[in-house]
Amino acid sequence: RTNDLYTSNDAGKIVVVNNSNTALEFRAHNFLNLDDTPSAYNNGKLLVSTLTGIDFTDTMTITKLVVSGPLVEKFTRISGTTSASLDLRDGNVFQLVLGSSTTSVAFTNCPASSGEAYAFTLIVSNTATADVVITWPTSTKWAGTGGSANTNVPTRTEAAYKSDVWVFTTYDGGTTWLGVIASFGY
Repeated sequence: RTNDLYTSNDAGKIVVVNNSNTALEFRAHNFLNLDDTPSAYNNGKLLVSTLTGIDFTDTMTITKLVVSGPLVEKFTRISGTTSASLDLRDGNVFQLVLGSSTTSVAFTNCPASSGEAYAFTLIVSNTATADVVITWPTSTKWAGTGGSANTNVPTRTEAAYKSDVWVFTTYDGGTTWLGVIASFGY
């Protein structure tokens, strides 16, 4: 047997017995004024948001799980291409290492649907060829333009071996992207 869990009515303590039959005891505690009293939980239930919990044998269907707070996913690097397609299912942080000629950028497979917000970060890095032109998707709006994808694009760093950080946000499932240069000249 490995790490059996026993509960006790003795002041809300939990006892774990390990492989060598040594009892480890954990008592109720209070963290940030939130009571964590094991004896108050219902046996065999998973505590979700109330003290009643969900039974481990119950079936639960989750139609939408909302995660709040920062979520960092896979980092994807795309190098030296004239046509960079950022597949947004691959994560939310990308690096585009520019080659020596004009690069067209596309955003594909937005994981959010209409009415949901989604954002990703794009690090654009120059190589020895510093003055490469980037053609952005026509769905990108820049501040003050009202909609044209390649009009009033923020000025990016064009020095060799320097990078800029861009952030793109959509509120309509990828139909419209709001683009901004967050920081530059790294």
